[in-house]
Amino acid sequence: MTWHFWQRLGFRFMFAYVVLYCAPFPLGFIPLARLEEAYSWPWQVLVAWAGSNVFHLAEPVRHTQTGSGDATYNYVLLVCMLAIAVLATAVWSIFDQRSAGYPTLARWLRLYIRFWLASAMISYGLDKVFVTQFPAPFLWKYTEPYGAASPMGLLWMFMSSSPAYTIFAGSIESAAGLLLLWPRSAVAGGLLAAAALGNIVALNLSYDVPVKLYSFHLLLAAFIVLGPNLKAVTDFLLRAQPAHIDEDIPPVSRPAQRRALVAMQALVAMAFVVSSLQGVLAERAILAQKPVLYGVWKVEDFSVNGKSLAAKPVGGSRWKRVVIDALYGKAVIQIETLVGAPRRGLASVDPKTQKIVLYGYGRDTPKEELSYAFQRSAPNDIVIWGKYQGQTIRAKLHLLGPKAFPLNARGFHWVNEYPYNL
Repeated sequence: MTWHFWQRLGFRFMFAYVVLYCAPFPLGFIPLARLEEAYSWPWQVLVAWAGSNVFHLAEPVRHTQTGSGDATYNYVLLVCMLAIAVLATAVWSIFDQRSAGYPTLARWLRLYIRFWLASAMISYGLDKVFVTQFPAPFLWKYTEPYGAASPMGLLWMFMSSSPAYTIFAGSIESAAGLLLLWPRSAVAGGLLAAAALGNIVALNLSYDVPVKLYSFHLLLAAFIVLGPNLKAVTDFLLRAQPAHIDEDIPPVSRPAQRRALVAMQALVAMAFVVSSLQGVLAERAILAQKPVLYGVWKVEDFSVNGKSLAAKPVGGSRWKRVVIDALYGKAVIQIETLVGAPRRGLASVDPKTQKIVLYGYGRDTPKEELSYAFQRSAPNDIVIWGKYQGQTIRAKLHLLGPKAFPLNARGFHWVNEYPYNL
């Protein structure tokens, strides 16, 4: 079958762009190979040059691990990849004017895209199943007003407050990834992935989650996987007509080649699952680490330089709450006063010396080290004293239980006489 000119041109561009965007997958799964770093380095040089000389950006464009996939670097990188893909398409078209089409190469490309998509779905899915992408909310989230949260923070609070829903969403994504690994179930996996990713893209756009570019590429990959069977699927679902599903595997004629292809798929599938499990279990172990005095502490009595301050907003120095939590294995303390924004910083809590040391961190917190001593006056009470902002303070704190907040205390009810919508 002869492809139309625009089909050949479009395939050449898609092939070049997919290889540029997805590489060095799946070589990144090779332990200690550091191939991803080697592949990323030339792009970092090119993006830095393009940012300065093509886009004339005021600030240098650097690749930094901030957790955002929608940084300036990512957009400049995307333009660079598109430009190189266009150039590769032009060169390919000049030197290959005799090919009538690329049906075999197209099948290999869709196989590559299918496995790339499967690895992402399995990774994200297991992150949710093991509740590592959306772990329990940070304790200070329970005490801050709704209006103080960012749209992304509100979404994270919603997901992390419902482990059951998070596990359900992760199960859908994991199932899609596993189904994509095998030709006979690839269409079902593509449909499931497209549905899950459509929801993810909508959430990312609606709540300003900086993974828009990546999630959009994943959704596009799901439709590419479904491409050869899209008509069959629509005939079956919308017209109630019988449909023949093309397994869309590269043509291999010899039995040995078929066995090798099956073995390769099984090996890659195992690598995806094992690598994802290792990652989520390691992160789960880190998230399980909680500091001494972990919890939300209500300040019942507070004095400055020996003078007791009443629990009313007469000034910003009177403490209201102290929140002690963990951030990836490191202790974090947030001090909330009656007036003004809370102060939060990395900390260390040493039960042997009975010392709390608070270190500043973040843009809104001064780089200041504060030392305290504490002693337990009751199982759920502590007394803290020491220097704070140049003054001698003493505070009695009472530990609030997990049921002190309606979000934790409400639970599940089959019978609700009235909506409990606070």
